[in-house]
Amino acid sequence: MIPVRELEHAADAFSQAGYTVDAYALAGIGHTINADGVALGHEALERPLGALSRD
Repeated sequence: MIPVRELEHAADAFSQAGYTVDAYALAGIGHTINADGVALGHEALERPLGALSRD
């Protein structure tokens, strides 16, 4: 989690370094996390790691 004002800069830097970036700013949250943020994080981790838990 980073301040919203740094979101675009960080997303650009990671993208230029070759990483796929999904960036979200959740209104009214500030520098913390809520249930929506947890769900977004879960989905982001499930994409690359979900295949590891399947047989």
